[in-house]
Amino acid sequence: MIARLIAALVAVALFGVLVNAFLSVQGVRGNLLLYFHRHPPARRLVLPAPGSAGHRPPPAPAKLVRKRLLDRLERGQIVVALWAAGVAVLVGGLLARGLLAPVLRLTEAIRRYGRGDRGSRAVVRGHDQLAELAATFNSLADQIEREEQQKERMIADIAHELRTPLTVLRGELEAVRAGLRRLDAGTLDRLIGEVELLAHLVGDLRLLSSADSGTLVLLKRSCDLAGLVQGVVDSLTPRASAAGVTLSTRLEPGVVLADAERIRQVCYNLLDNALRYAPPGTAVEVSLELRAEVIFTVADRGPGIPEEDLSRVFDRLFRVDPARARGEGGSGLGLAIVRTLVEAHGGTVQALRRSGGGSVFRVKLPNTAPD
Repeated sequence: MIARLIAALVAVALFGVLVNAFLSVQGVRGNLLLYFHRHPPARRLVLPAPGSAGHRPPPAPAKLVRKRLLDRLERGQIVVALWAAGVAVLVGGLLARGLLAPVLRLTEAIRRYGRGDRGSRAVVRGHDQLAELAATFNSLADQIEREEQQKERMIADIAHELRTPLTVLRGELEAVRAGLRRLDAGTLDRLIGEVELLAHLVGDLRLLSSADSGTLVLLKRSCDLAGLVQGVVDSLTPRASAAGVTLSTRLEPGVVLADAERIRQVCYNLLDNALRYAPPGTAVEVSLELRAEVIFTVADRGPGIPEEDLSRVFDRLFRVDPARARGEGGSGLGLAIVRTLVEAHGGTVQALRRSGGGSVFRVKLPNTAPD
């Protein structure tokens, strides 16, 4: 690349020098011809006798004088052209090296990164396009590094989540095989519960993987949101009653275009999260409003979410209280799935602190009427 750039610069310089030399020679030639035409030499000369004091060599003919002058002019122009070509090669080489040095540094940084050196970064100098390109590469490398670290943490957390039910299953089955525990209905229920927990976790991971790869498909049909939310509330009422929590609803009827199964999953995950943290004797308030957009809200009177964690509660496997969530069987993916499904519908979800204590989760969806 350097050789091609130098050759291009030299070619341009030589072309300019040759054109300049040609025009200079033609201009001087024309001026000389015009001068000799206007001032012709004497045609007849009276010369002193040879050997006399006033004797001089006869002057050269006019054509010979012009030829000698033009020859010297052309030789001078050739010498100037050669010097100019040498200077062009030198300056072109230095200029090409200076121009391509940032490109070579960036190329070397990219090669090191491609060979596995994830800490490789380009040197950013100046404020031109090459500096902007180097800064863009550094930003992209930093983003990839953060994503890789996040994936490593996620894999470690998933391994931990899978290990817990698998350990329980293995312990129960080994106890049954050793005769330490009878394979009765209670033991089977516990084993089935751990298997369901594993299946639920695998299903959550599959859903998030489909969303990441862009293969998540929504089957949008006419959806009665009020009836859907009420159905989820009814299914969780026994659990809430057992925990001493009341589920109160304020639902506006309406039909929109949405994937009912995915919206039901959003409602279930938000209510499930609220019931995990709602203390006994309090109420979880569920509301649904249909205005220019659909607004679905779940509010509880739990311990609330710290201000610094409000923007992180929808991250995968993030827990405000890790010990409590894991002890109660939470996978840490429920709120991440909520955000994924809501955004797939073109909506937004937000976590807020509630005055007087507690949390509020507000989902906004497009109020799209079915055809």
